[in-house]
Amino acid sequence: MGDVPITQAEFEQFVRSGFAGANLDEIRTNQSARKAALETFFDLKVMATKARQEGIDRNPTFQKASQLMEMKLLVKAITDRDRAKLMASARSSGDTNQSSYMDAIKAEVGLKPTDLAITNDAPLVFTWLIKTNALLATLGGKPILESDFRWFLKDAFRPEQRPYVFGQSGARKRLLNSYLDMRALEAKARKDGLDQKTAFKDMRSVMEDKLLAEFLQERDRQMPWELPGSDLEKRAAHGKYLDHMRSELQFKTGSNSTASNPGPKLSP
Repeated sequence: MGDVPITQAEFEQFVRSGFAGANLDEIRTNQSARKAALETFFDLKVMATKARQEGIDRNPTFQKASQLMEMKLLVKAITDRDRAKLMASARSSGDTNQSSYMDAIKAEVGLKPTDLAITNDAPLVFTWLIKTNALLATLGGKPILESDFRWFLKDAFRPEQRPYVFGQSGARKRLLNSYLDMRALEAKARKDGLDQKTAFKDMRSVMEDKLLAEFLQERDRQMPWELPGSDLEKRAAHGKYLDHMRSELQFKTGSNSTASNPGPKLSP
């Protein structure tokens, strides 16, 4: 891409991270699976590169979304790691001890909810009732604010989902408890060094590219499923968008890849 190489190692990192729709062995042995995965990978690299050139990675909204993405990845990493331990506990005692597990982690990382977090269950749609700078908890002595929680809610639910979810009785306490649990799990994962593992770094790199691609397409009003026309017309329009970007960034494939672009592969 210009004078910047895109390597087989990056492609395998992408496949290991689970966004290719096939496993690495199949891609290594099946030419059609390799071609489809490569095109998805190339589209992602092109859009992420364009997004960085446009400064989208420096946008505060993107940076907040990236922090939330990393939190969710670390929560998955630690729950995957500890699942075997919890299941072994369940087999021996008949109880997963999930509450004890979370209580121990919260104590270890120093998560302390405030009275506001514990007692206030105002409807989430009444956003004016709690100020954005209100303190909900401290984590290792650092504040977790109402504004942090609202970012989480914005990321977790699409606009059309929010009125229904936010209007449910007890929604605030339930969702806030989930968010604080996730913050505690993230802190524990970092304490245990899971953010330094190769598998996590691979997944984080691919997920950041995917997030950049989504922000770029939203800015350009080119989300594939939101384009006008039939499915065939959507595909053609988005393919043209990607082809123009490839040309602009001087994207060229090597002899062992494929230069054709059959259209978008990124799923919503």
